Amino acid sequence: MATDDGSDNGDGDDASDGFDAFDALVAQFSQQQANDNVPYDPYGDVYGGLSPDFITDILGEFGDGNASAEAPRLLPPPLPDTRQQITNEASAYQMVSMLDGAVQRGTARSLRSLGFPIAGKTGTSDNNTNGWFVGFTPDLVVGVYVGYDEPRSLGEKELGSTAALPIFKQFMTEALGGRPKVPFRRPPGINLYTIDSATGVRAKSGAPGTLLEAFKSGQEPPLPGQDNQLLGEETGSSVPIPGLY
Repeated sequence: MATDDGSDNGDGDDASDGFDAFDALVAQFSQQQANDNVPYDPYGDVYGGLSPDFITDILGEFGDGNASAEAPRLLPPPLPDTRQQITNEASAYQMVSMLDGAVQRGTARSLRSLGFPIAGKTGTSDNNTNGWFVGFTPDLVVGVYVGYDEPRSLGEKELGSTAALPIFKQFMTEALGGRPKVPFRRPPGINLYTIDSATGVRAKSGAPGTLLEAFKSGQEPPLPGQDNQLLGEETGSSVPIPGLY
C-alpha cells in the first residue's frame, strides 16, 4: 500500500489502492459540495480549480512527437459479422444493378441530378390509390408512401414518380449533403458487359441502344447468333438458360 511519503510498504495492489483513494477523495468533496449547495465539479476541486481541456497532441516518450514512428501500431479488434446471409451476394448485386437502371433510365431518372449512386423503384397501385418509392444508397435505405388512410384515388396523374419520388429526392438531398459518394460494392464473381438493350446479346461499348449489365461468372451474355444462351466461362461452350430474357 502506498504511504503518505510516496513509498510502498508492499501490502496490496498500488493501482487499486490509488483508485480507491481517489474515489474516496472525490466522494468527500462531492459530499462537502452537496452540504454547501455547490454544483458538483470533482475534477476542478481535486486538481486545484483547473478546468478540463481537450487533448490536442499526443507526444512520444521524450516529448518529441515521434510516438507513432516507434510504437507498435495497434489494430482495431475484429468485429465478426454474425448476421444470417439470406441470398447470394452476386444475385443481390444483380438486383441492385437492375434497380440502378430505374434511376439511370427509368421512372426515377430525376434522381440522377443528385450525383450519388442510388437505386430504387417507383410503384403505383390500381386506380392511383397509392404512390410509392423505395430507394437506397450503399449505406441508407428510404421508403416513401403517399396515400389516404381510407383508400381512394390520388388523381389520374398521381403516380409513384410524381407523388412519392419528389419527397424521396428532397429528403436525400439533405441526408446526403456533404457525404462521400460511395459506389455500390461489386462482389467477386460479377462481370460487367455491354449488351444490346433490345436483344440482350453482347455489343460494342458506346454503341446506340446499349447498356451495361452485371453477369455472374460463367453466365456471360451471348454473342450475336447465340440468342437465349450464355457462354461458359472456362470452356467457351454455350449453356442454355431458358427464360433468362
